[in-house]
Amino acid sequence: MSSNRTDRGGLRRVSRRGMLALGSGAVVVVGGLAVGVVLTRGGQRGTELTETAVLTADSAAGPTVKPDEDSIPAESAANVAATPEATESPASATIAATPTTPAPTETAAPTETPTPEPTPTETPIPLPRSPLSGIVTSQPVAVRRPVAVKIANDPGARPQWGISEAEVVYEHVTEGGVTRFTCLFVISDAPRVGPIRSARFIDVDLIREFDALFAHVGGSPPVRESLQVLGPLDRDEFFYGGGGPYYRTTDRFAPHNTFIDLPALREAGVAAGLPGEVELAPTLFYRGEPEAGDVETITIPIPPAPSDTYRSVYEFEPETRLYKKSQHNGPHIDGATGAQIRVGNVVVQYTNIVATEFEEDFLGNLSLAIDTLGQGDVYIFRDGLALNGRWVRENLADRTRYFDDAGEPIALRPGHTWIHMLSPDQEIAWQ
Repeated sequence: MSSNRTDRGGLRRVSRRGMLALGSGAVVVVGGLAVGVVLTRGGQRGTELTETAVLTADSAAGPTVKPDEDSIPAESAANVAATPEATESPASATIAATPTTPAPTETAAPTETPTPEPTPTETPIPLPRSPLSGIVTSQPVAVRRPVAVKIANDPGARPQWGISEAEVVYEHVTEGGVTRFTCLFVISDAPRVGPIRSARFIDVDLIREFDALFAHVGGSPPVRESLQVLGPLDRDEFFYGGGGPYYRTTDRFAPHNTFIDLPALREAGVAAGLPGEVELAPTLFYRGEPEAGDVETITIPIPPAPSDTYRSVYEFEPETRLYKKSQHNGPHIDGATGAQIRVGNVVVQYTNIVATEFEEDFLGNLSLAIDTLGQGDVYIFRDGLALNGRWVRENLADRTRYFDDAGEPIALRPGHTWIHMLSPDQEIAWQ
């Protein structure tokens, strides 16, 4: 299944080559649309109560004992009390002493100890948390429908705006080796998020996993056709003609100048007849913080592919237990804050990535289908730890779950999560 090797300086590398045999002429169904594909190497589709006696003066005396007269002075012998045995005395009758019958002992009635009333224990009320990040928030916010925004990552789109407020980010490859983001929000009310670009096949399945409103600017005809299964969840900018929750700015050149207002997007969903609240199964987060590990840096993926332009490097901050994200040999910055992006969890999810028969652009690059159903290898980095296991998602309505090699669930750190979708031939490294 996998191979791990240690290079100089303790650098650990992992490869996922050879998980499936090569094949051809396969068909992948994406959002109900059958597409011809060329398979690449891929992942698999693991008181006692004591009575107290009250003694009388008689009973306290106990039995009479005859002393040894040789052991006491003579002047004291006459003072010894008579014993039950007859004692001879001149000019006197011998009288047997009558034994004293002890008076009955009165036994005190046991004192009942009152049973203390139990002290009422208050059951703590769970705090409302976002199902995407486990971050404490208000109840109305915790239950509102997630929104997903398709954000570009080519150099002309950088820095992105509002991306650091995304609670979950999926980073995946598109045609030509360029990566793109599907960013999910519950808590944020950012007025500017973007720049927004076109959808891809992977978004059809991701949107159904999170029951999210989906903001994007069009897509190729096959992709837009596949998005029809989403119904009103699909809030394509094309539907609004450049208006509605979308707007264009003058500080960027097209096509990197389209942004969205998240509150306006939520209002658009309600206007389309969708409930503003949903019951979304939460991600599994731990409550007790574990000991920190010693993994300091993570590189995803490592050379030779792709170029540094789309390579991510994460540096662990022990004091915050967060990972600082870099790309293209520099900090990955959010234009809204000017600060480097920090996340609590970095997930590498290995899966099938196949080229379809559909051209995505005028250069003839083929659209990619990225599998989000089934199971495959996963690496999870949190708290300075590197955890290996399996990701599992059996149905479109299911949330993706993570399990270790023993089959036990892997819990994430409460906070933001960055998920890299990689093909089995792409390697990562950490040290």
